Amino acid sequence: MARNRTFSLNLRWRALLKDAGMEPEHLLRQAGLPDDTFSDINRGLTTDEYLRFWRVLEKKATIRPFLCPL
Repeated sequence: MARNRTFSLNLRWRALLKDAGMEPEHLLRQAGLPDDTFSDINRGLTTDEYLRFWRVLEKKATIRPFLCPL
């Protein structure tokens, strides 16, 4: 059985991060991802990219719901 090997970060993520007081583009840059990651519907993240995003989010999060150690 084939598996999806990419992960999606869409515009909803951008809104969620902004509502949480974070700068989405800054997080993307720190994770080494393009600034348009949230708006490019044709681009999926590799497992490595996705985990880099979550690691940066974990470091930058100041509110409890985002604090989930990997």
